[in-house]
This record gives sequence, C-alpha cells and structure tokens, in this order.
Amino acid sequence: AACPWLALPVNLLPAGQRSKSSRAVYAPTVVLAVVLLVALVALTALAGVENRRYRSVLEAEIARYTPVAAEVRTLDNKIKAVRDRRRLLQEFRSRTKQDLDALQELTQALAPPAWLKSLQLTRSAALLNGEAPQAAKLLEILDKSPMFRNSGFTAPISRSGEAERFTIRTRREVGPAGGGQ
Repeated sequence: AACPWLALPVNLLPAGQRSKSSRAVYAPTVVLAVVLLVALVALTALAGVENRRYRSVLEAEIARYTPVAAEVRTLDNKIKAVRDRRRLLQEFRSRTKQDLDALQELTQALAPPAWLKSLQLTRSAALLNGEAPQAAKLLEILDKSPMFRNSGFTAPISRSGEAERFTIRTRREVGPAGGGQ
C-alpha cells in the first residue's frame, strides 16, 4: 500500500491509513509544464521576429549608406588619379633639373681645351662626341663623377691635329625624383 503503482489496487490498510491515488495531484505540474512549453515556444518565436526586425533595420541602413559609399569610392579614385598626376608632374619637373645638373657636371669635367661637337642626354645615358688633348683620361674623369658610370668609347679615338676625336657613351646615375641629381 506504500507504493500504489507497484501494488495491486487492493488496499488492506484501515481507512485512515489508506493512500489516495487522485490524479488531481499532478494537475499543477502539468499546468506548469504547459506554461513552460508555451513560454519556450514564444521565446523561440520572439527571437526569430527580433532577428527579422534587426535584419530589416540593417538592410535599411545599408541601403541608406550605399550611395554615400559609392561616392566615397569615386572620390578615392579621383584622389588617386590626382596624386598620380601630381607625382608625374613632379617627376617631369625634376627631370629638367637633373638634365641641367648633368650638363653642368659635364661642363666641369670637360674643361677647356676639350670641347663637344654633340651631346645626347637620355634618362639612362649620355653620348658625347668631341675633341680633347687626351681623350683616354676623360673616361676616368667621367667615372669619378657621381652622375656617370661605366664610361666607354663607342668608336676608336682618331687624331685631328693636336687633339683627339672621341665618342663616349656613359651611363647616367639619376637620383630619386625631386632629388636634384
């Protein structure tokens, strides 16, 4: 009689000590379980609703700032183009100074009585054609200069009176843009 579920439904105890097997004892537990189940379903549904609302707010913000972001990208591209153009202009401006510095260096290196018939300056080389009393020494003088390297004759030296005719090609050492070399 102490375990009504495991025993036979016969109860041999006196009426005051008999157990009662009323199903109403389980009613509060069932009601609370149902309330808990409803609360869990509502919480899950509410999370989905909140996620959809949050997503719609985010999409609205994205839609609001998309034109601004496109404009910023356009401005960034324009700024990059202007910077590239400015760098190119500075590079062209520095080329004139570099060429004039190279011409001054050649003028100092080829002191009279040496003289040039022609001079061709490129970004990477200089081609000198002229006359000097001792043309072989010019290679050493040019290679000592910080602006020229690897000087060499492109044609054999020829005699013209007291002077020697020469054609020299030398590699230019051009400094960084705006550096002045």
